[in-house]
Amino acid sequence: MATSSQLQTAIYDASSLDFHDITSGNNGFSAGPGYDLVTGIGSPVANRLLPDLAGTAIDYTVPPTGGPHQLVLRKNGANVQLLDNGVLIKSLPAATLSAVNIVDSGATNDVLTVDYSFGGSFAAHVNFNHVLPAAGDDTVAVALPKGAGGFDFAPTAANAGTITAAGPVNINFAGVENVIIQGHGDGDNLTVTTPGAALVTVTPGALEDEGQATLRTPQSAGGAALLGFSFTNIGGTGSLTIADADETPGDVLTINGTSASTEFKVSSGGNIDLTTFGYDTRSLVEVHTPGVATLCLDSSADGDVFDIQGNINFSGGIYLDASGPTSGNTLDLTGAQLGGTVDLGNSSLPSFTTIDGYGATVRLSGIAVVNLALGGMPLTVNGTSQSDTITYTPTGAAAGSFALAGLGTAFNFTGCTGTATGFTINGGTKGLGNDGVADQVIVQGTSAPNLFEIDQGNRTVRVLAYDSPTQALQPVTLGDDIQTLTAVGPQGENTFQVIPAEGIPAYPGDTADVDNLLIYVQGGGPALSNVLCVGSSFAPTGTMGALPATETVVIDSSSLAPDSGMVCVSNYGVPFPDINYVNIGTVTQGTAVP
Repeated sequence: MATSSQLQTAIYDASSLDFHDITSGNNGFSAGPGYDLVTGIGSPVANRLLPDLAGTAIDYTVPPTGGPHQLVLRKNGANVQLLDNGVLIKSLPAATLSAVNIVDSGATNDVLTVDYSFGGSFAAHVNFNHVLPAAGDDTVAVALPKGAGGFDFAPTAANAGTITAAGPVNINFAGVENVIIQGHGDGDNLTVTTPGAALVTVTPGALEDEGQATLRTPQSAGGAALLGFSFTNIGGTGSLTIADADETPGDVLTINGTSASTEFKVSSGGNIDLTTFGYDTRSLVEVHTPGVATLCLDSSADGDVFDIQGNINFSGGIYLDASGPTSGNTLDLTGAQLGGTVDLGNSSLPSFTTIDGYGATVRLSGIAVVNLALGGMPLTVNGTSQSDTITYTPTGAAAGSFALAGLGTAFNFTGCTGTATGFTINGGTKGLGNDGVADQVIVQGTSAPNLFEIDQGNRTVRVLAYDSPTQALQPVTLGDDIQTLTAVGPQGENTFQVIPAEGIPAYPGDTADVDNLLIYVQGGGPALSNVLCVGSSFAPTGTMGALPATETVVIDSSSLAPDSGMVCVSNYGVPFPDINYVNIGTVTQGTAVP
């Protein structure tokens, strides 16, 4: 039972609405608004004052007039207070208060702020109901106390949800259009728990620890909107976590970039850090993804960087969309787990380029540069269903670059195997005659003098740069559905060595076409400095073994272009695919004994 002093305190802390305020008259002292020496705080309204003195609940119906209403619920000393536009409505002891129930049927844009930062947290549940279909956009804002650590937001419908914080105690709301979560700037952790699979879009704000999120159910579940939220002042070390109510990853998370150049860094554990760089360098909120199955990162500025570490476990994959200019957007992939596979996108459709071998499948569009760290793993490149021209430039013993004409993406790789079987380029179909599709690979030499070793039967190309010292570069194997190889020596003093072989079918069921693999070699610089040699082997390096006696070589130099022509090799009268040459000063055969 309350003592007399506690009862007196409770009476004077009660809402002014619990009393009839007498504002006129005197007995030597004049009455007026509020407390006065004549009538004190007024005469009691019994049906309001007695429940308040019992101290179990605050029940308040927002007046339909006088809005918009700024409602504030806070702890002040030992009591919990509810204010409406600065006027104290009710004040009850926090120790006995079990619930706060607020009903709003007005048409104005009212705001309820649950301010745990003012006097600390309290244990009472809070229920706020904006009765629909009343007009007005109502907002619920929650301010955390210092050191609260975290809070959980769980949307349940387009205008309803629950916030758990500071206790934990639920704040339940319905008929609400906006939710604002205000941290205390000391490393607050915000968790969003979706009701099963949901589509979540996070957009960073102007400051490093603020942003907003929109939510909806997937189209397969009706595509209904869920209540979103904005957050602010969660601190530079704060975080945002996307969780799923059934604890099974099923959400699709989209994170938008900023107007400044942004680095999206995805760790192997699935955490995403965003950092702007350039003239506006700042770290944005860190996002954790235990409930996420599919991650989408959307660039909105030139110069964005996607840094993705391997062994990522997103079952639905990672989508990278660079909607800004593609001249400066870069993807860095590290930590390959298996052999890498790149399925090139079709720019005419368009379609995503997909990359496998790093855990989750990575799909990308609009990326200018892709850097693949293979860690000693092999790499396979697959073309499209169209006629492809893929250019490959070896840049090191286990490194190189390749690009598909028209795609707008340059691919660089390092840490390959250094063997021909370690890097393979395939076409997207089985070649010429199959709907007229023909795929070509161009192998570029270096700026130094080059030795090209081309094995037509094994479909391999190796470039040795006659630099100081001579360097054997990453060779490449061409798939059966690559019909044409073009070898290009950019500068002069290039030697092209070719081991000729019979052609193979250009597509399944082909019995007539033997022009696979066609070879074109193109020397650079003065034609006299470039040599084409056909033979049976490349050993020792720089020489070629003589062709078998059954093979016949015909050199056709009748081309109208100078220093150009065709080498035709046949075995027992069966012609091999042609070897065409441009800007070649000398054409010869191997002479060393195999």
